[in-house]
Amino acid sequence: MIAGLEQTGGQGAGVLLAGAGVLGAIVGSFLGATLERLPAGRSVVTGRSACDSCGTALTVIELVPVLSWLVQRGKCRTCGSPIGWWQMAAELGAAGIAMASVLLAPPGTVLAAMVFGWQLLLLALLDARHLWLPRVLTGALAASGLAVAGARAFALQDLSLIHI
Repeated sequence: MIAGLEQTGGQGAGVLLAGAGVLGAIVGSFLGATLERLPAGRSVVTGRSACDSCGTALTVIELVPVLSWLVQRGKCRTCGSPIGWWQMAAELGAAGIAMASVLLAPPGTVLAAMVFGWQLLLLALLDARHLWLPRVLTGALAASGLAVAGARAFALQDLSLIHI
């Protein structure tokens, strides 16, 4: 049986996988907003989501990951401007990372695998779209790796897991 699904005993595996996909798509929506806002110097945690062309604030239904993009055919409902491919790539990529983490990561490491994957996805999209790898994000990735390695070594009481 696949690593992340061993704990379910085969029951509820589909629900677990679907839940991971939904969680990943929601995180991907945030990553897509970050991809647009961070290079422009805008806050990624405050301010309403809005069309980048006309500035119309998005409604709750327009914020539903993946489905809203498909229903609107990748365009703003107000001005008709295209919504970039990167938004869908971020949402689907993050959903795929979450599902792959559930399927492939050893038990107890699924959340860490998701977080690492999402960090790498954001960095990859920033690099592809803006040719930019912000130090704060690459530093956060490094700090996350060190924190997980330290926590794992502590939990297993085996400091040989940390090779410095």
